[in-house]
Amino acid sequence: MILAILVWGFGDAAAALAGKRFGKHKVNWRIADNHKTFEGSAAMVCVDVIILLIGLPIIGVSWLAAIPASIVIALICALVELISRHGYDTVSVPIAAAILIFLILH
Repeated sequence: MILAILVWGFGDAAAALAGKRFGKHKVNWRIADNHKTFEGSAAMVCVDVIILLIGLPIIGVSWLAAIPASIVIALICALVELISRHGYDTVSVPIAAAILIFLILH
């Protein structure tokens, strides 16, 4: 659960900072929050991959499995963050990350 919270916390912070500073391309998807940017989402994916590459081996995932798992989990968490409106990403992203990490472990 701690890893899922780290994925959300650091990823969301990176998305907010990069989105505000460099965000020029708004996500205009019907299901997405219209304040989010592709630059912010890319920052979230990058930070989440790093967090997961460090965290997954600590909790018992082999390095070989941690690389693709980190990429997939980071992409799905960024998508969940994009479609979460009104600050609900605070709940939805850690839950999505926890479910995906659980599935990787089992």
